[in-house]
Amino acid sequence: MQRNVIIMFSSILVLGIFLFNNFGADNSSLSLPKVVNNGSFVVLELFTSLSCSSCPDAEKHLAEVQKIADKEGLPVYPISFHVDYWNHLGWVDKFSNEIYSERQQQYSRVFKKYNIYTPQMVVNGQFEFVGSNRSLCEKKIAGFLDNKPETNTQIEATFEHLNDTIKIKYDINKFNSGYVNFALVENSREIEVKSGENAGKKIKCINIVRAFKQKNSLEKSGTILFKCPPDIDRNNMHILVYLQNKVDMRVRGATLAKLI
Repeated sequence: MQRNVIIMFSSILVLGIFLFNNFGADNSSLSLPKVVNNGSFVVLELFTSLSCSSCPDAEKHLAEVQKIADKEGLPVYPISFHVDYWNHLGWVDKFSNEIYSERQQQYSRVFKKYNIYTPQMVVNGQFEFVGSNRSLCEKKIAGFLDNKPETNTQIEATFEHLNDTIKIKYDINKFNSGYVNFALVENSREIEVKSGENAGKKIKCINIVRAFKQKNSLEKSGTILFKCPPDIDRNNMHILVYLQNKVDMRVRGATLAKLI
């Protein structure tokens, strides 16, 4: 579904967008490169909502990507940001946050879009499309993995648990023009939706961003603290660290923080 940034959509327009999203989906099987050793990476950001009936298929797609990335050891990092602007449809998404909706609006300005919608997939901050479009996603992932990155940035990051806090240490080089992003990610969670557009469905959410912070990339090393959500299983989470340009939002490097 889509949401106009300026005015509220009518029910007719919402229906039209729903049909557009489903038209954009396909059910092709996912195939990705088997070996990557050129320093490439892919960050997939899915903007989604448990309140949106178009999103479960995109969640399944994200799970497929993660499964293949794990199996083949690929530097592909899928995460999902749950937006809050569909919470009025009868079900409040417990993972939603207005910060994630604002992040999606930032992308809309970069892509020169007049509206935001779910499910939306953004690849390395450079391309966007309907999140359930498997064939286009496969094409974009393969394109990035097959080519050496424009810049040779390096990131090192570790994290540790300190009671109810997660402490992240990081070091970067050869990057001065943007942000260091830190995402605390819950690997998976099944949610039973009891009302709204997805009423009666059990939806498996994948790589849910539970907390998100940014630091200026001029700070080449430092520490970030996250307060660990009380409902998260610490054995079912990871930390993604990625570099992003300030102006055009292109992602310039990414890594998973190592647990120490």
